[in-house]
Amino acid sequence: MDAECKKRSRLTQMSRVVTEKSMLKMLEPRFEESFDPERPRLGRDQKRKGARAEKEKLQHLIKKETRGAIKELRKDAAFLNRKQRKDTAAKDRDRREKTKRLMSGLQSQQGEWNKELWESGKKKR
Repeated sequence: MDAECKKRSRLTQMSRVVTEKSMLKMLEPRFEESFDPERPRLGRDQKRKGARAEKEKLQHLIKKETRGAIKELRKDAAFLNRKQRKDTAAKDRDRREKTKRLMSGLQSQQGEWNKELWESGKKKR
């Protein structure tokens, strides 16, 4: 039994490797020396100065103008589409009226022709 105890004592139990946990990096807060609670946007206004702020303003204006131009183009396209549909409808209406008049004339001619044929056939008998 002693031999078996010595044999088992050499075996070690598996475990996870313990690693040292790193601390969170502590950041120093930024304090504004000229903070005024009455005007809390003062810091933001200072950030709005400079080349970067100017670039952002211009990009915003470009986006706004682009959206406006797209909206105007859509309005123009819709107007042109409405006008084209109206013109097409007017042409179709005129064509239908002409066709109706022609068909009416042809039907009356056919009727007269049939009447003459009937009368001539009746007279011959």
